[in-house]
Amino acid sequence: MSNTNLTVRKGLCINSGQCSKAIPTGIKLNDAKKLKNYIIEVNIGDDFVCPECYNDLVDAPPEKPFPWWILLIALIFLGIGYGIYLFLGRTIITPGKPTVQVCDTVQLTVKTRSKTWNWKSDKENIATVNSDGIVKGVRVGNAKISIIGENDKVLKSVTIKVTTAKGSCNDGPPPPPPEMIFVEGGTFTMGCKEQTGCNSNERPPHPVTLSNFYIGKYVITQAKWEEIMGNNPSTGSTISADYPVVNVSWNDIVGTSGNSVVINGTEYFENGFIYKLNKLTGYTYRLPTEAEWEYAARGGRKSQNFMYSGSNNVGDVSVFGTTATQIVGSKQPNELGLYDMSGNVWEWCSDWLSTSYPSTQQTNPLGPEFPQDAQNRDRVIRGGSWRNAANNSRVAHRGGNWPQNRHNYIGFRVAHSMPDTSQSAN
Repeated sequence: MSNTNLTVRKGLCINSGQCSKAIPTGIKLNDAKKLKNYIIEVNIGDDFVCPECYNDLVDAPPEKPFPWWILLIALIFLGIGYGIYLFLGRTIITPGKPTVQVCDTVQLTVKTRSKTWNWKSDKENIATVNSDGIVKGVRVGNAKISIIGENDKVLKSVTIKVTTAKGSCNDGPPPPPPEMIFVEGGTFTMGCKEQTGCNSNERPPHPVTLSNFYIGKYVITQAKWEEIMGNNPSTGSTISADYPVVNVSWNDIVGTSGNSVVINGTEYFENGFIYKLNKLTGYTYRLPTEAEWEYAARGGRKSQNFMYSGSNNVGDVSVFGTTATQIVGSKQPNELGLYDMSGNVWEWCSDWLSTSYPSTQQTNPLGPEFPQDAQNRDRVIRGGSWRNAANNSRVAHRGGNWPQNRHNYIGFRVAHSMPDTSQSAN
């Protein structure tokens, strides 16, 4: 018998003659060792198999395996097709990184499969958007423009950057300026006048004469900073619009690059808060000098010579010895109506910090002179903060910090002079 290399198919040789069992699928006819387990009382030769089955074995070709590779290819093409469907069906806003100047507009377009959608700006005080996708810059900063679908689902968003207008902008009012308090000039004794409890850099007490000026009723809030700068750096502190902005360095406020203007002896650059504030409002704001700050903290011409700004009871006027900042104006004001001059946050002044005061009469002092690149020198901070003891809330207490440093316990308030004392820098 030949063709002994045929593969047995399933179901052959069942109860046929001398074959008592089916020969399993996959056994070769020349595999006598495996085949003999299914044939009884029959001698097995090299080319012998149950004769009753042989014709079936010869005539029946072996089964072909299922072509799994075809299914795999089909699944791959199905996945590619679904990916193309998703890609073509996604929501797209163009341009992807839009910019617009204050009071100018830019057109956004959208491609989406959604049947119901509308435009939305998350900060309409910075940029507005109408139903046609026309975005208008309102204030310098960043705003997120989104496509909102059914059930208020955000389908796609882009961030638009609003930059300062190059020309004049007469469309809409400028941002409201910080609320200011008029301080009538006069002469006062600056420094620590008490016999005990004074630090060495608070002496000697000496007479200082100041001209009229304005100073902020409150420290600059997070809302005002974000309105002007387009961000809120107050991490590590309470995040809320009416809380003091913190984590702002002296350099962040005054600026370090670009065009500049000199105001009351300090150069303010266009990437700083005050330069931007002045450009948007038309006012000439600046940081207060240390002498102006202490005079205002003491109550100016209305001073009652309190140890703290507005009271001899520190708890009435100061946020101190606690775990975080509080909302501005949460304590009593001082004699001039100024809030938080004691406690809550330290406040940057324009001066470099000196180790002691001069002993002679001073008029509108600007502080000691140091080179502008002396980054290892301290700028003055005054008032104490939420994290300090009551002693730091004294109106005479002085502190300092490097101008590049940012902390969650240092903020600032602005001042401006009467009359204008600004001039362009060379």
